[in-house]
Amino acid sequence: PINEKLNIWIVNHKDSETSPWLFVVAGDLLAVGLNSYPVAKLLDVGFTIKNYYENALKNNPDFSPGNVSLAQWYFYAPFLAGGNKKKAQALFETGIETANGIGEQFFANLYYSQFLLDQKDKSGSKDAFSTAQTIQPNSKKLDFIKMLNDNGYTYFYYILNKDKVDKKLGL
Repeated sequence: PINEKLNIWIVNHKDSETSPWLFVVAGDLLAVGLNSYPVAKLLDVGFTIKNYYENALKNNPDFSPGNVSLAQWYFYAPFLAGGNKKKAQALFETGIETANGIGEQFFANLYYSQFLLDQKDKSGSKDAFSTAQTIQPNSKKLDFIKMLNDNGYTYFYYILNKDKVDKKLGL
């Protein structure tokens, strides 16, 4: 129901009247529930998510959360649907460069670290993760992700394979 309300609001307002945060939140809410859609609707929902993230950046290309969210879309999307790891990397890097405040810096570095680890750049991943740890040294989320990483899993892999990883790690 919230997705429907957000979509109705977005459709009935100009992009310039809509906060980039609203676009990111709308995209994130759809993305979280992506596995609940029938296969026939996945492509449409996936492109709606991408459109929301692109709209978040339309009037403010330096909006770090929009860059990080669109980067994740390019990371997760299948190649045939437009997924592109090089675009994802560029967007993650822009997200770090344009991050305002420690919250944006934390998440941009955290997610970039997981992207780099997936791409087998262990040194770069360690540096980005370390930056996130410096920002939030007592983060239980970081402790959990470090445990995943130490066991050969990225957080991105975990999100898609939670039950499988939990079973393997006895969680």
